[in-house]
Amino acid sequence: MDFKKLKNNLLLSAGIFFSLLMSCTSSIIKRGENRMGSCLTTVKELDTTTGKYVESEIFLGTKFWYFDSTVVQEVKRTSINTDTNSQTKISHYVHHYKYVDLRNEMFYNYSSFSDTARLLRKYQKTDPEAVEGWNYFGSGIQFTKPSQTLGDTLMDGIIYNRFRTHCSWKNNDSLAERDAIEYSVCYKANPILQFQKIPDVENNCPIVRIDWLKPGSDLISISFELKFISDTLTDEQLKVFATWKKNAKEIVR
Repeated sequence: MDFKKLKNNLLLSAGIFFSLLMSCTSSIIKRGENRMGSCLTTVKELDTTTGKYVESEIFLGTKFWYFDSTVVQEVKRTSINTDTNSQTKISHYVHHYKYVDLRNEMFYNYSSFSDTARLLRKYQKTDPEAVEGWNYFGSGIQFTKPSQTLGDTLMDGIIYNRFRTHCSWKNNDSLAERDAIEYSVCYKANPILQFQKIPDVENNCPIVRIDWLKPGSDLISISFELKFISDTLTDEQLKVFATWKKNAKEIVR
């Protein structure tokens, strides 16, 4: 494996992925409602050798569990090591679990997804770590052209509305731009997590997939998708949410 090429791809993907983080949102539900479940984000990139879209080597799917207006996010790290034979190995591991209190805009890192887990640190939404994997409270992306409504598409038995968008965002001292095809679904009302809404689209159906296009073409370079896995939580997971909610109340800010 060409480590230099891999490192360059890592840096490019990291920049793209960070920009996507700035286009994610979360929603707080009304008190008394019980919204719970789990979801997963996936990232696929174009393999120029095979011409197929494959799971990214650098960014694996991020798992989320949610209850009421709190979220638990699995945070992973990527390790790249080269041995004495110049063979490069990529590995991924779970580093910690992030507990997000959307109402109070507070974050808590735990060592494991367990009611007996050790608290590692707490911080507010202004901390840079708050946007790692998902930006819960803001967006740096601007829609700079009117969206175009495309034909609906059917995938895995689900009807998706499609829109072509053009956005820009600040990338250090310059302005970056991209075209994308965005997909919305109307069977999932007001999910706790979704990609940023398109401002000139009137329906309230959440955006759950974004295909970034190569500059000057309709070829997809990278695809981000949010998949809803379950509308329930296990008794063990509910116990974690109850314990961490209690802990958050007892921890002095």
